[in-house]
Order: sequence, then C-alpha cells, then structure tokens
Amino acid sequence: VPINFTEKDTSRQFSAELRLASTGDAPLQWIAGAFYASLRSAFIDTNEAIALGSLPAFAANSPNGIVYDANNPYKIDQFAIFGEGSYAFANHIKVTAGARYFSYKSQVNEWQNGLAANTGTEVPVTPSFSASAHGISPKINVAWEPTGNYTMYAQIAKGFRPGGFNLPLPSSCAVSKETYDPDTSWDYEVGEKARLADGRLTINADYYYIKWRNVQQAMNQGCGYTMTQNMGDATSSGPEVEINALLVPEVRLALGGAINHTSFSSINADLLALANSSLITIPSAILNVPKYTFSSSLSWQHPLEHNRRLMARLSDSWVGPSNDISFARTTLPAYHLTALRVGVHTDIWSVTGFMNNIFDKRVALSTNTTAFDWVIPSLTRVATNQPRTIGLEADYRF
Repeated sequence: VPINFTEKDTSRQFSAELRLASTGDAPLQWIAGAFYASLRSAFIDTNEAIALGSLPAFAANSPNGIVYDANNPYKIDQFAIFGEGSYAFANHIKVTAGARYFSYKSQVNEWQNGLAANTGTEVPVTPSFSASAHGISPKINVAWEPTGNYTMYAQIAKGFRPGGFNLPLPSSCAVSKETYDPDTSWDYEVGEKARLADGRLTINADYYYIKWRNVQQAMNQGCGYTMTQNMGDATSSGPEVEINALLVPEVRLALGGAINHTSFSSINADLLALANSSLITIPSAILNVPKYTFSSSLSWQHPLEHNRRLMARLSDSWVGPSNDISFARTTLPAYHLTALRVGVHTDIWSVTGFMNNIFDKRVALSTNTTAFDWVIPSLTRVATNQPRTIGLEADYRF
C-alpha cells in the first residue's frame, strides 16, 4: 500500500571562546581561556500508510495506519577552561605544559508510536536518556631550539570526545543499546621544524603514536539498522611531512602528506559475544580513517599601497580510500577537492572571496545508512560532500 514517509533533521549551535594571552618576548609565555557550546537538534520522521488503518489486522492497534512516527529532540551543553604556559631556558630548552578541564551534559527524548514502535500501537512511548562526563586533558611539550631556524620536540597530550545516543529503533532490533560512552586518546609525538635558505624553505616532520580507548564506531545489526557503540581499543601511528618553499618572489608552494596505520588492539567482549551469535557485524577495520592523505597549494602575494597586500591561493586536498559500513563493509574510493581564495589583507583587516570545490565534485564520504540495504543490497549509494560554494568573508582585528 502507499506509504507517506517524511524525515526532518534540524539543528542549531552556539559556541563562544574567550582567551587571554601574554605578549612580548619574555622567557615565560602563557595563555588561558574558557569555552562554551550549546547544540540543539531534532530528528522527526513520519511513516504512515492510511490504507492499513482500514484492515482488520491493524485497525485495533493503529486505526490511522501509523507504521512508525518519531520525534527525538536532543541537546548537549559543553563547558571547558584551559591554560598553558611555556618557559624558555638559557640552554635552548623550552618546556610547555597545559591542561583543559571539560564538562558536558546531554539529553535525548525519544518519542515514538506506531505498529513498528515498541508498543505496537498509536499510544506513544516517551523514554528519556541523559549522560554527562567531566575530566582533565593534560599536555606537555619539550623542545630543543639550538638556533632560531631549527627545533626538535617531543610531546604527550590527551584528547577526549563526548559520548552520545542511538536513535530509538523498532522492537525487532532488541540488540540496540541506546547510549555509548566517551572515548579518549593519548598522543605521543616527536618531530622537527626547520627553516632553511634564509627562510625561503621550511620542512616540518613528525611521527606520532596514538593509544585510543573505547573507540566510538558504527556497526550493523541483523535487523538492518546500524548503531554506534564503544568497540574497544585501537592504536594509530604514522609520519607527517609539510614542505613550504618560496619558488620565486611572491609565489610559494606548500606540500603536505601523511601515512596513517590504524587498527584495533582489542574488541569489547560483550560485542564479540553478539557478533558470534550473528546479531551484529563488527567491522574489521577502523571506519572512515584513510591510510594516505596529501595536500598542496600555490600562493601569490603582491604588495599594494598603504600597507595592503593582494593575496591569492589555489589549494587541492587528496584523501585516500577508507572503510565504511551500512549493511556490509564498503571501501570508499579516493577523492580530491580544489579551492580558490582571493583577497586584500592588511595587519588589521582583510576581505577575501572564496570558491570551494571548484569543479563541483560529488565524492563518497559515507555509505547510505538510511536505506534498507538488507532489502535491496547496494553499496554505491553514498552521502556526498558540499557542492561548489562561492562566498565572501571579512575579518577585523581590534
């Protein structure tokens, strides 16, 4: 029978940050600040077949033919304070230490009704879930700066990502867990920064090793819906290189690339049990992490009168293949996007015109998780990037 299906996903976000920083060239430098963000969103869908309401088998439970209607308002408020200080010793050693205290609270109300809802009737259910967490993310960096043109450093830093909620699913997906916890990472990094040929050439390189705990990742269930869970622990490592060269006066070439080796080191035992019972499928690789990335840009800067500068920048970013999942694991192909920026700058203000995705490419950023791939398997349906956009931006420094 004909089914009326609609889907609406709206969101709005406000964020603000205040920073105070030291000035001058004293051995001690510092920065401190506070951050706040508030996100409100709602996922609303209707799935109704009026003809079903007239059938005896369904009339008692859903006389209006409601198959599955849902309204899921979500909110999260985040707050953080942070501080960092560095001290340059006389022996060319510079030590930087800092920390960030974070706190968040989130809530989702999961209103649903219909034949496929947990009640199986038009009487709605209104479960509500909330989550919160707080903690401290520290950082320490030790750098050796024998000259003003060369630096070697080692750094340890911790990262954090809030947890979240899965949308309510029909009762046939009893495996689905409503919430998932935050995940954290520790980054261990060594690198160098070099300025050569009187500043005309810079070469920055590093190697990082990341220990990632409680990885948030999507997996698919036998009922056809995906859910996000804390899959387990993982490691990530690889080199990064950036090269910036002044080819001729006013023209600079920048190149950058990275190789990323990411894999699971352990899997959540509870999820392994569900996978062995064929209720869920666990991806064998970390999703949406390309092994190779590369970027390049060509910049031109020309002086004008009254301390103004005419600037133009053509850039291109290339992202290698990665993995994703809907009903089955999919390999997303590599892609590259090109952008152009042209503007006038001074030390106080700037006006810049931009064009992103110049060639208006549609690239595969993820598989389509809103289609029932278990009914009609298709791994070619994808969500795509933002189309070509043209705009103007201005900046003024008080």
